[in-house]
Amino acid sequence: MIGRYSRKVANDIVQECDLALVIGCRLGGLVSNSWKVPPPSTRILHVDVDTNVLGATYREEISVQGDAKLTLQALVKEATHRSLSGERTAWARQATERVQAWKEEVQRLASRSPEEPIHPAVVMNSLRAALNPTDIVQQAHWAGRSRLRWERPSARQDVTLRASREMGGLGII
Repeated sequence: MIGRYSRKVANDIVQECDLALVIGCRLGGLVSNSWKVPPPSTRILHVDVDTNVLGATYREEISVQGDAKLTLQALVKEATHRSLSGERTAWARQATERVQAWKEEVQRLASRSPEEPIHPAVVMNSLRAALNPTDIVQQAHWAGRSRLRWERPSARQDVTLRASREMGGLGII
């Protein structure tokens, strides 16, 4: 997720992209950080089931009315058919490296000594350890802004993190 309450690394990467694929999002003031992310120069392919959302806040290169899941399935099928899964660009590799560096920094913060002041990442790690596989967690907007990371360990794939629609997301991360 990008926007005002997002991780800085996500906003920075989207600031540099030449095409944003926006799915099921209104691109309102919070998710776009007051309409700065993505920048106006970014080409946008926007998919939403609600035609009132398409083109309402950003100029879009392509607007598609459709169900998010079905549209993504069709896009993946078409990309596979056209063999568009080629070599990653230098920008994509750099973006991946930046996200990895961010993850390592969060892990370092979550591993701080008990003598140090508690960091929110420690709280998130403790929550992950305590949750049952069928638990649902409602995330507040501060969780992303605080550089927290919610990652479902492979043994706990059924744990669900829900984000508020107020943030402009699909609601499930």
